[in-house]
Amino acid sequence: MEAVSETAPGRMIMEWQSLLKRNAADLKTPALVIDLDAFERNVRKMADHCKASGISLRPHAKTHKCAEIAKRQIAAGAIGQCCASLDEAEMLVGAGVASILVTSPLVAEVSIRQLLALSAACPGLMAVVDNAQMVDRLAQAAFASSQTLKLLVDIDIGHHRTGIAPGKPACAMTSAIEKSSNLEFMGIQGYAGHLMHLADRAERQPRSAAALEALRLTRDQLSGMGIAPRIITGGGTGSFDIDPAERVLTELQAGSYIFMDRQYNDVWTDGPPFETSLFVLTRVVSANQPGMVTTDAGLKAFSTDADAPLISFGPAAGAAYSFFGDEYGRVTLPENGMMRLGDGVACVTPHCDPTVNLYGHYLVVRGGELVDRWPIARQSAMLWRLLCHCRALCACSGAAWRATGRPDCRASRKEPQRCLPLPRLSSSRGRLSAAQHRLYAKRAILFCRRCRTQPVCLCRQESGDDFGSAATDQVSNSR
Repeated sequence: MEAVSETAPGRMIMEWQSLLKRNAADLKTPALVIDLDAFERNVRKMADHCKASGISLRPHAKTHKCAEIAKRQIAAGAIGQCCASLDEAEMLVGAGVASILVTSPLVAEVSIRQLLALSAACPGLMAVVDNAQMVDRLAQAAFASSQTLKLLVDIDIGHHRTGIAPGKPACAMTSAIEKSSNLEFMGIQGYAGHLMHLADRAERQPRSAAALEALRLTRDQLSGMGIAPRIITGGGTGSFDIDPAERVLTELQAGSYIFMDRQYNDVWTDGPPFETSLFVLTRVVSANQPGMVTTDAGLKAFSTDADAPLISFGPAAGAAYSFFGDEYGRVTLPENGMMRLGDGVACVTPHCDPTVNLYGHYLVVRGGELVDRWPIARQSAMLWRLLCHCRALCACSGAAWRATGRPDCRASRKEPQRCLPLPRLSSSRGRLSAAQHRLYAKRAILFCRRCRTQPVCLCRQESGDDFGSAATDQVSNSR
């Protein structure tokens, strides 16, 4: 396994060396690092490509799990976001994203309740379904809460992971959705995940086109029934330059293009169309053995469903990275190669999505300067849910209450009429400034443990935030 350089060698070495030198005291490794310049170029390039191709872009948030990245993609032209989980959807709703598609089928009762709560907070939230039984359950749940759920029919176009068969079965399910007064048919979804990493474009292109034929067939049959889908969504980074030409999809769900990884870089043998912008930074923690050193990034620092990480910066060319246990990695050095204790090693991730899932935040770097830290969903959703120290009106009692994550919030001094305590965070992030409180008060997604509904945040009502009125509607309906 050879060490690689993702851009001009001099520039890459200069940037990493500068980052390590300037921020040595603050860089805890292993760390997930974004090269902001490369990231921004990737975002612009995909947005420009979709605009020129006449297709909307709805990037998949399962790649980044980050509100800041979602907002940047939307600012560049994306119409909204996809997400794979309700936790990701909660994060996106909290960030103010207006159009969200949950691309995974939901079956658990608790998931249906959470979907309804999020739908009340975000009228542009959509979900998918691939089973007639779930159409009935969702219709009943929506009726019970006096809501209308927006649904897409998930269609199997060859991956065989989720999705109903195209054609007549999909059309029959669509008819069932149309008959329910509490369900709204929005469109169809089909994702050919089994084709995204085919390295031979001569194979990838015709197979991708053939997979889209299943969506075309279903679209035409639905149109003949008078229920033409408004949305036809699918595709990914591996087919971003193939799908638009087929004129089937109205939306592209690409996600990994913002970061890239070893898997996707290997797809394009003539060079990937997007730059690698995501790296895991690790340090040498032991250098006692000849021909190798040990780092602090092992199995817990990378996804392990693909090949080993590729070295982008650190040792001399020819070095190779391998896993050396849960906490440790091994760098096998070339002949006469040498690394010292504390030296940095930057690696391209094997698979970006599951690697991101292992971290709590990104270190955002421009050039050699650490410019920001962006929280990742599992952390940001927790913050928005638990750290909104605000008064609220709960549907189950009509009493005003304040959700308390930690009692030492300096922003709100009003005593609550009723307090429903939520789990406390042990982190120092629980101490919020007044500015942070205002931010979280507007973004928080809070749920009453007793009635399972979302309270009306009085901070939002007093500030005239539109979100407050949406929550008021939910409280009224829940009663």
